[in-house]
Amino acid sequence: MENQSNRIQELLDGIKAGTLQPTVLDLSHNYIGSMGEAVASAIEWNTSITTLDLTCNNIGDINAQKLAGFLRSDKHLKTIRLKDNAIADDGFVRIAEAIRENDTCTSLDLSCNYGSDHAAVLLLESLSSNATLAELNLSFTRLTEAGGLFLSRALSSSKVPLRVLNISYNMLEKGAALVAQALTVNTSLLSLDMSGNCIRSEGADNMGTALLKNSTLQTLRLGDNMIKEEGGTSIGLALEENQGLTMLDLSKNAMFGNGGQAIARGLARNTSLSSLILRESCIMLGNVGPLAEALGKNSTLAHLDLAHNGCEDVGAEMLGEGLRSNSGLKTLNLTFNNLRDRGAQLLADALVGNRSLEKLDLRDNLIGEAGVQKIEELLASNNTLMEVDLSENHISEARLTGISKVVPSRPGSAPVLTSILWRQQSGRRLCR
Repeated sequence: MENQSNRIQELLDGIKAGTLQPTVLDLSHNYIGSMGEAVASAIEWNTSITTLDLTCNNIGDINAQKLAGFLRSDKHLKTIRLKDNAIADDGFVRIAEAIRENDTCTSLDLSCNYGSDHAAVLLLESLSSNATLAELNLSFTRLTEAGGLFLSRALSSSKVPLRVLNISYNMLEKGAALVAQALTVNTSLLSLDMSGNCIRSEGADNMGTALLKNSTLQTLRLGDNMIKEEGGTSIGLALEENQGLTMLDLSKNAMFGNGGQAIARGLARNTSLSSLILRESCIMLGNVGPLAEALGKNSTLAHLDLAHNGCEDVGAEMLGEGLRSNSGLKTLNLTFNNLRDRGAQLLADALVGNRSLEKLDLRDNLIGEAGVQKIEELLASNNTLMEVDLSENHISEARLTGISKVVPSRPGSAPVLTSILWRQQSGRRLCR
């Protein structure tokens, strides 16, 4: 540890003396602790460093305050990462004060620190006086419903240029309604991560309403939010009209029944979404047919994640039928879906004529020799499918060897062979 500290100090001395002029100073995961003051001193007069990464260094409140004092007048740093540094109230307050005056920083990461809600609110208030900060990460910072009010004010202001906002895994709950309300008038935010905030179906309903009016938000993450059928219905209805979103994450919710059907209808009519994550969302319970039908009509979705959804063989058959007429999907994740040989066979049969799918993830299923034989035949005839992951299935090395004899005759076959063999072997090592 002492040698590491000495090396860091030598680096800082070189920067301070001007003999070293890096553009990126990455000191992450070094537990520099009390050296925070030395870092601030080294970069105070430096004009080359534009990115400072102090992730996971336990710098604490006192050193965070010293860095904040430097940030007030800094004219060079654009990206600052202070994730996981035991920064509490005093540090948050000083950083908030610095942000009010700083006109250079465009990206700030304060995630996994533990200031109180009051301290986080002060930081959010400071955004109204800052015209340059475009990316802000406040995930895991104990933000509560009260913070939703100040988030709403910031996002409603035309003076706040935020493009990317991560507030995942806080305690917003009903405060999500205020954030959603702000989105109806916001025209600058491109990416919002609200995963893990217990917004429930009520919050999802508010977000659905916002999406009907907002046409600029491109990425929305609402995973792990206890969203159920009613919330899924609202989001699905929004997808029918919204043509701005390109990525939507609804993983780890429970949108079965009407919720799943609404998502499927929205997908069938949507022409902007390119990535949809529905893993662990109970979406497949009674909704495989509508989703498969939607895939047959949609030509813009490129990435679909249905992992951990209990698809089973009947679901694979339906999805395969949808993929017969699909011309846009490039990656499909069916990990951990209880697929057996019949499911793999039906899916492989359907993909013979497909000319868009490039990656198929079938990890952690129950596929055996008969299923792999069909996949082997598929790989021999389909020149588009470049990667199939079969790790953690009931497959012998002999069958994989059989695939290896077929695949090399295909143009561009190396990625497929590498993925199948390497991942299968890696998975087996982990199981020993």
